[in-house]
Amino acid sequence: MPLYHGPIVKINIENSTYEVSKSLLCKHSSYFAAMFNGKFKESEEQSAELELIDGVVSTRSFELLLQWLYVGRIVLDEKDPGDRISALLEFARLADMLYINTVGSQIVEHIKTTVLNNPAPGYLRTSDTNVHHITSNHIHHAMQLPQGDPVRLLFSKAAIEGYLRSEHFKFQEETREIPEFAADFLEELKIVLKNVKTLDYHATFVDPFSGETLRF
Repeated sequence: MPLYHGPIVKINIENSTYEVSKSLLCKHSSYFAAMFNGKFKESEEQSAELELIDGVVSTRSFELLLQWLYVGRIVLDEKDPGDRISALLEFARLADMLYINTVGSQIVEHIKTTVLNNPAPGYLRTSDTNVHHITSNHIHHAMQLPQGDPVRLLFSKAAIEGYLRSEHFKFQEETREIPEFAADFLEELKIVLKNVKTLDYHATFVDPFSGETLRF
């Protein structure tokens, strides 16, 4: 209970001010713990200003953070799957900036659920099923996360099926132009290829994104 009813600090973002439990915020974020417990102006005033950063700091991403801090889960207002992925990526990058490393698994599950529950039109699975709502901009933003981050790796996993099952790979240009994405993609591809199984006249692999066993 002291985490929720302790001293309050103020976080200002553009024209919005948020009053947050200091104990709760500092427990989850070493960034804010250093700011509000150290010898800084913010510690004296118990107030901090966060500047807007495109794709990282916004009122939307900070409100997602507050929601997660107070209720332990993420609920999104965005209806469009692509917009939901953008919001989740923005939240992931904010969490990384604030040194919060305990929310990644929830963000991964939300992105996977968004993709798998909103398949491409049609009855048959296509090679672009996992990436139908994923854009080049999503790839660029995900690659700003640290190497090995589970949210970042998820986008390489989503692209594997298209590469293996289609002659027209959706993110072919990104694998050439974004070194971080190419490196992640090759690591994921190596894992998949090591577990390929051949049965009679066809071969199968386990899709690292959906977990389904698929034919080449």
